Amino acid sequence: MSFGTKLLLTLLLVSGVTVSFVCAAMVINGLIDARRKTLDTLGTYADMIGRNTTAAIMFDDPEAGHDILSALRAVPAVMKAEILRPDGSVFAEYAPPAAADAQHETKGLDPQPGEFLTRGSVLALSRTIAIEGEPLGRIRLYYDMQQTYAVSRAVCEHQDYSQRARHDRADDVGQVMDAFNSMLSTIELRQEQLQRAHDHLEQRVRERTADLEVARLKAEAANRSKTNFLANMSHEIRTPMTAILGFSEMLLDPDHSQSLRLDSVLTIHRNGKHLLGLINDILDISKIEAGKMTMESRPTPLVELVADVASLIRLRAGEKGLSLHVEYLSAVPQTIRTDPTRLRQVLANLLGNAVKFTERGSVTLRVRLLNGSEYSEPKLQFAVVDTGIGIAADNLEKLFVPFTQADESVTRRFGGTGLGLAISRQLVHMLGGDITVDSRPGHGSTFTVTISIGSLDGVRILERPCEIEAECRTHRGHEDIVPAPQSILRGRVLVAEDGIDNQRLVRAILTAKGIDVTVVENGRLACEEVERADAAGAPFALVFMDMQMPEMDGYTAARRLRDQGSRIPIVALTAHALAGDRERCMEAGCDDYLTKPIDRRRLVEFAAKYLSNWSGSPPDTLPPEGERSATGAEQGASEMLHSELADDPVIAGLLVEFLNVLPERLHEIHRAATDNDLTTLAMLAHKLGGAGGGFGYPPITEAARTLERLSKESADLEAIRASISDLTSICERARRAGLCPFPSDRQP
Repeated sequence: MSFGTKLLLTLLLVSGVTVSFVCAAMVINGLIDARRKTLDTLGTYADMIGRNTTAAIMFDDPEAGHDILSALRAVPAVMKAEILRPDGSVFAEYAPPAAADAQHETKGLDPQPGEFLTRGSVLALSRTIAIEGEPLGRIRLYYDMQQTYAVSRAVCEHQDYSQRARHDRADDVGQVMDAFNSMLSTIELRQEQLQRAHDHLEQRVRERTADLEVARLKAEAANRSKTNFLANMSHEIRTPMTAILGFSEMLLDPDHSQSLRLDSVLTIHRNGKHLLGLINDILDISKIEAGKMTMESRPTPLVELVADVASLIRLRAGEKGLSLHVEYLSAVPQTIRTDPTRLRQVLANLLGNAVKFTERGSVTLRVRLLNGSEYSEPKLQFAVVDTGIGIAADNLEKLFVPFTQADESVTRRFGGTGLGLAISRQLVHMLGGDITVDSRPGHGSTFTVTISIGSLDGVRILERPCEIEAECRTHRGHEDIVPAPQSILRGRVLVAEDGIDNQRLVRAILTAKGIDVTVVENGRLACEEVERADAAGAPFALVFMDMQMPEMDGYTAARRLRDQGSRIPIVALTAHALAGDRERCMEAGCDDYLTKPIDRRRLVEFAAKYLSNWSGSPPDTLPPEGERSATGAEQGASEMLHSELADDPVIAGLLVEFLNVLPERLHEIHRAATDNDLTTLAMLAHKLGGAGGGFGYPPITEAARTLERLSKESADLEAIRASISDLTSICERARRAGLCPFPSDRQP
């Protein structure tokens, strides 16, 4: 081969190699440029999606994150997209179905934020998702470089998702641009939705912040009120406790005179009652706030109730040199349907406050009936008018707020917890009415209570109620110590009580009345004593059962006795005085309910109530009906019946009230019998029987118990009418001895 040929071949070879290198360089540069553009595009996608998924991550809404990633379906080259939490777990992901076969190519490609990795034609990129510099997670994209198309980066750089890529191409690049435009539309819509959600959230946050501010202010006000209440309550409790402890120490000093020791006892008792009143107020407000306060609705003699409340407050008014008057501004019904206990509580509170805040002058209770065409139903109005210090207008609303008092200086001067009026308003609302106040400083106050009283059909209207009120008024002596009835009771009583001091107290009270008392310290021993006494033929006539005792409580013991067939009367003796406690005791098998602290009079009254018929036989065994009826008949209708407690000066005053209401009670019994309402008849007979024994009339109790038994166990109307006649005759003899015969207009 000639030199020229070799030179030509060499030049051709070098030129070919050079061209090959240049082509290769151009291809490589093209690939590098394509990868760079693809990285820029993927970075733009990642940044854009990352900004749009911050809200979804913050609100832990994977569905929203998936929706945003799904917009990438418009870019066919994206093989997979993932949003990862800071711990590396997947928050949301997207993988188009077309790329399912190539998913294995993405395994193991895990670039860190800001990096990219390649495997074959797959390009993987990762970016951090953050808000205000705080990382929320990261986004990872996998892209197939073989399907890289040109896109407009200007849209992403300016973050203006309303822009669109304009083109007139019908090839694949045009399709990708159309797809990208579709993705932009989806992202724009999602961005608008997120923006609306963000704006709504901001509005909700502002509203919630305002609500929280109001709640904070209310909580602070309530906290201040309760702090003031606790300070007042501490003072109110410490004051009587100081007197109780101080005068108790004086009693321990043997050098003090008998009169000083008696005065110490009176002081201790008076302060103890005041302390008990504070506790009752707290219990009442707790029951009201818990919605556990219940109301009765039963016929109540109006004039007698008003006279009773006035007589209770009149002594306090007299001690301050004040006069207390009752005025009836209209005719009033003889009876009203209401809860007498709660109405009495409201009136006593208002009259007591009037006396407390009045230094001189008078306190007047005015009563009038609101009835007529202008009223949808009859109502009764009570107005308590005083000549006291009065109340400023800006303090009137505070009067009825619990734990709040109108003026701290008045509080320091007069005392009080700030609960009485709050309780009274709630009670009045439950009685179907309202309470208002009209007052000016220095001109006294008028508190007006209006309550519903039920239908007046068939109710007698009293035209001169003041005359009846004067007859009903009883002049009570000093009420700090109320001696128990002086009659002697017979019977065996079991007391189940774990407190040593209470054991001694109950034993002393009952033993002084002639009762044979056995004391045990828990419910198990009580059941054993009942069984032992029954087996020996000397059963107990009554059980006083404390409900909270060790080993076996009173609830369990009462149930066990009832399960064993025992019908011995059981009286719950408990410190539990909240709503539902009485019902719980009755459900356990108790017959009655007596709360602590132990009231001597009430304890003896309960003992008398259940021992009046006891003769040593089991309490469920009653004498034959013929013998019981003959007892009343033998005494004769003309013979007067005197109370066994008539010698007690305090009971003597209360007897007048009891005898005055007897006609009304008998009238209710006759009406229930006429209506054939045996349930009400049994209830009325039960109440009259208990009251009769408490006021020293065992024959009334005996006759009422017979009527109660017949009403519950028999439908023999003739026997029931005969029993009512017997009871009426006995009550008439009692009135003849204590007052006068039944007036003709009130004859039952």
